[in-house]
Amino acid sequence: MNSELLKTPLFAGLALWAGLAIPYVRIALETRLTTHVLIELLGLAVAGYLIGIGLRPILAHRLRRWNRFGLSGLAMAISCGAVWMLPRWLDASLDSVAVETAKFFSLPLLLGVPLALSWPELGTIGRGFIKTNFLSMLLFFGWLYIASPVRLCNSYLIDDQTLLGVSFIVIAGVLSLLWTVPLFIGGAVASRKTSDRTSRFTEDKTYAVRPID
Repeated sequence: MNSELLKTPLFAGLALWAGLAIPYVRIALETRLTTHVLIELLGLAVAGYLIGIGLRPILAHRLRRWNRFGLSGLAMAISCGAVWMLPRWLDASLDSVAVETAKFFSLPLLLGVPLALSWPELGTIGRGFIKTNFLSMLLFFGWLYIASPVRLCNSYLIDDQTLLGVSFIVIAGVLSLLWTVPLFIGGAVASRKTSDRTSRFTEDKTYAVRPID
């Protein structure tokens, strides 16, 4: 096999997808709510995103009319993600082979791939909107899992539920720092460069109008 193929996002996404589908791995991850959501579900979405990056040169142009400004793919990804964030479907995936199969195909193909194809089409405002809504969703579900006095997922203990809620809030805090700190640093650097250019221009102009002795 060509060694370059091993380095492509497409191959990495397929390998991750296949790895998560291994029965031993799948059962081990689904024994705890936190690993079920943060490793298995997230891993399936990441696998689809990597596959989408690999397919982007082939599909992006063909789907441009259908996915103008990335809105159609984005709507599909958000809808799919919202479904699998609901505790009801997490429980159902453990009890039904059909729902489990739907989870393993829908998250990569209806969330990861459309998001990968749509992300470059989104402008700065669109990307900021997605990030803001993702953070608010994490905070909401984090509060819900922590504050609920009863088990939201019948297949898991309430301690697992609380741990997942805390994890959501921690992840939201880390992502908010990662996404906002570079904006302040970049703004400060840009401001410093602008100030330096202004100072050099002022000095050059001062030298230009000096009287001739």
